[in-house]
Amino acid sequence: MSNIHFMPTPTEITYSILIQKPVEEVFKFATTPANWVQWHPATIWVEGDIDHSGMPGDKILEGVKIGLFRGEILWTVKENQALKQWVFEGDTRLPLNKGTKPTITYRFFPQDGGTLFERHLIYTPPTPFSRFLNRILIKRSNRSQSRRAVANLKRVMEKQ
Repeated sequence: MSNIHFMPTPTEITYSILIQKPVEEVFKFATTPANWVQWHPATIWVEGDIDHSGMPGDKILEGVKIGLFRGEILWTVKENQALKQWVFEGDTRLPLNKGTKPTITYRFFPQDGGTLFERHLIYTPPTPFSRFLNRILIKRSNRSQSRRAVANLKRVMEKQ
C-alpha cells in the first residue's frame, strides 16, 4: 500500500481598487510600513524598518489582530520594483496558527488619471489544525480585512 500525502491548497485573496492619486504617491504611501496603521484593519502597530518604502531585506514586525487572535508577523521585504510591484513575506506568530508563511504582493497600475492598486495575499496553513481554523474562521477574517484595507487605502489617499 502506498503512502499518499496530500499537499494543502494555498489560500489566495486578491482585491483591487482605483485610487484617484498618481502611482508615485500611492506606491510611496502603501509601501511605507509606518502608514499601515492608518489603513489596514489588522495592523495594531509596526516597528523595524518602517519609515521608508521597504527595500529588499528590510524587516518589519507587525502587531496584528486576525479574527479572534492577536499576535505578531515578522515581514521581510523581498522585492521593490519602484512604482510597479512590492512583495513581502511573513513569519506568523499567532496563537494556534504559528508557522504560516504569508506572501503579500502589491501591484500598481496607472489608470484613468489615478492608480489601480491590487493587493494579493497567499498563504498555506502548515498543520491540519491551522487548516481547520483557516476554513472556519481565518480565511473569512482575512477576506474581510483585505477588502476593508483596500477601501481604507483609497479613502485615506484621496483625503490627502
